[in-house]
Amino acid sequence: MSQYLGSDEGNTVIDGRENEASSSTSFGQASRKVDTFVHTPLLRHQDNTPIRLLQICNGSTEDDIRLAIHHTHDWTKGESHRTTYTCLSYRCGGDQATRRISVDGKAKYVRENLYDFLATWTRKDQDAKKRLWIDALCIDQSNVAERNHQVQKMGEIYKTADEVIIWLGRYPAIDQNLRAVFSIREQPVPSDIESLLRIFDPDQAFHVAEEVLRIILWNDYWNRAWITQEVYLARKKTLAMNDQTIPLETFFQRLDDYCIFAGKAYHQYSACMEMKVEMSKPRASSLVCLLSHFRNKLCSVPRDRIFSLLSICADGDQFEVDYELPKEELMYKVLRNSSEILCFCTAATVAQNLNIDDPSQPTDVQPGFQGYLLKDLLVRDLKWKRQRALYMANDHIEYGNK
Repeated sequence: MSQYLGSDEGNTVIDGRENEASSSTSFGQASRKVDTFVHTPLLRHQDNTPIRLLQICNGSTEDDIRLAIHHTHDWTKGESHRTTYTCLSYRCGGDQATRRISVDGKAKYVRENLYDFLATWTRKDQDAKKRLWIDALCIDQSNVAERNHQVQKMGEIYKTADEVIIWLGRYPAIDQNLRAVFSIREQPVPSDIESLLRIFDPDQAFHVAEEVLRIILWNDYWNRAWITQEVYLARKKTLAMNDQTIPLETFFQRLDDYCIFAGKAYHQYSACMEMKVEMSKPRASSLVCLLSHFRNKLCSVPRDRIFSLLSICADGDQFEVDYELPKEELMYKVLRNSSEILCFCTAATVAQNLNIDDPSQPTDVQPGFQGYLLKDLLVRDLKWKRQRALYMANDHIEYGNK
C-alpha cells in the first residue's frame, strides 16, 4: 500500500532553512510572473522510504545553474544495487534567499552560500555528474509530515552516502594561498611545511599557513548543531573551500604541524578541534550526555539541538521527530526517557538546549500535558529509587534469613 508523506500545508523550518530554497517575489520579481518549483510529494510504499536527489543539467553554468530532481527508492539497497549519491554539509547563513537557480525548469531562490557551492560544483565536470542530496532542496520544507519523516531519516541518509562534502564557503581573497596549502596534501606530513617554505619565503609561508588556518578553523560551519551528526556518520568526508578539496582526516592529521608552524594554540580553535576529538570516539552516550557536551551548538530552531543528535546517541530510537511538538513537552519526553539520574542540572541542560527559561514553572501546553514539569519528573525518579531500595533491602533480609 502506498501513501504520500503528508500534505502541502504548514510553514515550518529546518535548521533555519525555511526560505533557503523558497521562491521569492519580493526582490524585483513582482512585476513579472515566474514559474516556481513545487515539490512532487514523496510516495512511500510500505517500508520503502524514498528520497529526492539532484543532478546538474547539461549546459548548466555557474551563472545559470540548472538542476534536475528525481525520487529514488533504492538508496538503501546493497552496495552493488543502490543509487549512489553525495551529501552536502554546510551552513545556510543568515542572508535572504535572493540567488535564483532552476530546478526542473522552474525557479528556486537560494541563499548565497548554497549558490556558491552549486556554482563551484557546476564548474567541475567530474563532480557535476554525481547525484546530490541537499536538505534545503530535497526536503519539502512546507510539508510538515514529510519534513518530520525525512529529518528522522537524515542520519541514515548521511551514513549511506558515498561521500559528504563539508563546504566551508567561497573566499576569493585567499584562493592562491589555499591552493598552495591544499596542493601538497599527498606528501608525507613533515614535507608539508617544507613544501610551503619552497613555495614561499619563511615570513610569507608563516602568513600563508596562518591565514588559511584562521579561516578554516574559525569558520562558522563548525558551530552548527547538525554537523555533529552529518560529519560523524559520514563514510568519506571531504573538506571543500573555493574549488579546492582535501580529505578531512588528512587535514586533521596535518593540523598539528600547521598549528605549530602558524604559532596558534589549540584552544583558539575549539569548535573545529572538538569535531576532531569527537570523530575518534565511539558513540554510545545518552542523549542527555550529548546535549550537555554540545549545548553551545547553534541552530535557529531549538528543537534541532535534540533532533540533530538522535542518530548518534544510544537512546535516539525512543524519539520521533515532530516540529509541531511544544518545546516543553519535548523536554518532558527527553527527561522521561533518559537513563541518566534526574536532577536539576539534568533538567537545566535540556531546558538550555531548548531555550526554555525555567523548567520548574507550571506549564499547560496542551490537553493531557500540564503541571510542574520538573517537579513531576523528580518525584517519579525519587519514587522509583525508593521502591528499588526497598526491594533490595527486602531481598537482603530474605537472603539473610535463609
